[in-house]
Amino acid sequence: MERPVALVVARDPAVRSLVSDEYEDRGFLAFGAENVADARDTLGTQAVSLLLIDLESVGTSADELIVYAQRLRPQPLMVGLDPAGDGRGVTEAMRGHLFDLAPKPIERDRIDRLCRRSLAQLDTLSELRRLQSDLQSREGYLGLVGRSDSMERVRSRIESLGWRGDGVWIVGEPGTGKELTARVLHALSLIHI
Repeated sequence: MERPVALVVARDPAVRSLVSDEYEDRGFLAFGAENVADARDTLGTQAVSLLLIDLESVGTSADELIVYAQRLRPQPLMVGLDPAGDGRGVTEAMRGHLFDLAPKPIERDRIDRLCRRSLAQLDTLSELRRLQSDLQSREGYLGLVGRSDSMERVRSRIESLGWRGDGVWIVGEPGTGKELTARVLHALSLIHI
C-alpha cells in the first residue's frame, strides 16, 4: 500500500517539525508549509491524504485553503490545530469540513491519538471509495448491463440461485436475455461448487 501523505501548514517551524515527525513515525510521508501559498503549491503536486492547518498562524487564509482543498479529488482529510482548544477559532465555513480539532499547545500524546484516528478515518474513506467504485462497475457485471432497480433484483436473484446449484427453468419472450442468464447462472454455479 502506498504511504499516505500529510501536509502540515503552520508558520512556526517547531509545530511543523513536531507534527510532521509524529506522522512520519506512523508511516506517513509528511511535508510542511509555512503559509497558504506554499500549501497550495504542495497540494498541486502531491496527492495529500491529510491536511493539518494551524488555524492561529494561518489566520483568515485558513478558510481559503479549506475551500481550495475541498475541490481536490480525492479530497484530503482536514484537521485544524486550534489555539483555544475549544473551537472558538473555527469559522462556520470550516466547521463542517474539518475532521477534527487538535488543541494547542501541541503535545506528543495528543498528536499520537490524532494520528491514529486519522489513519483509521483514511482507511474507512479508502474502503468507501473502493466500494463506490465496485458499485459503479456493477454495470456490465457478469455481462448483465443496466442500473435500474429491476436489473439489480435480477442480479441478486441470479446470484442467490447460483449459490444453491439447483436446476432452474428460465422463461421469457425472445430477446429478453434467457441465454445470457443461463450462462451467468452456470458460471456462478461453477464458482460456488
